[in-house]
Amino acid sequence: MAVLVTGIMGSIGLGLGLIVLIADKGNSTVRVTGVSTKRVLSDNVKWILIVKQDDQNQKDAFKQHQNNIRTTLVFLANQGIAKDNIHIGILNSKALEKYNREIGISIRSGCRLSQELTINSLNVDKIKNASKASSFLIGQGVNVQIKDPVYTYSLLNKIRPQILADATKDAKARASKIALESGQNLGRLISMGNATFQITAPNLSSVGSSGKYDTSTIEKDITAVMSANFKK
Repeated sequence: MAVLVTGIMGSIGLGLGLIVLIADKGNSTVRVTGVSTKRVLSDNVKWILIVKQDDQNQKDAFKQHQNNIRTTLVFLANQGIAKDNIHIGILNSKALEKYNREIGISIRSGCRLSQELTINSLNVDKIKNASKASSFLIGQGVNVQIKDPVYTYSLLNKIRPQILADATKDAKARASKIALESGQNLGRLISMGNATFQITAPNLSSVGSSGKYDTSTIEKDITAVMSANFKK
């Protein structure tokens, strides 16, 4: 007759791990979830601003749009952002229409111009400060959509082996403790599951089977979650 026992064991700073002990005729297996977390700083940032201009006359819209682009570029330069870090996308034009109830159809009422400015940089703090100060553009009358900076970390592949190794050690430590509490010694490693990486805002790591990648913060926690089965 098989006996299934489950429990939860904490790991300081690493969340909770599920431990399952299956015993059957003297043979038993410990299945655990190993977790390892490392704090890193983002080393890349992407920031997008979309400058827009509406007007009844396309020529007038273009003239005002060019002024808005110049104002935006001057602002970025004053924030210390180099021209080489700024990519100016193509100018998009869209006809604006307004429904005329008298004749029952939509008629052209003007045009909307929009152009995307994309900033890519390794200086994440500089872009963070610029994004916080970007409301200045609105105060200058620039019709601009300001997106949140996207912070990423490029060295995951370099640190991945060590994080996986630490998660494996954590799994073994959890398994050893449950084996000791049941009066037995931990045996050999039988199998390991696929590792899942989660990149989250600091202190928001959670043990789970689905991957995550948070891009909203410069500081990030990279967490590896791995299941392992040990013989008892």
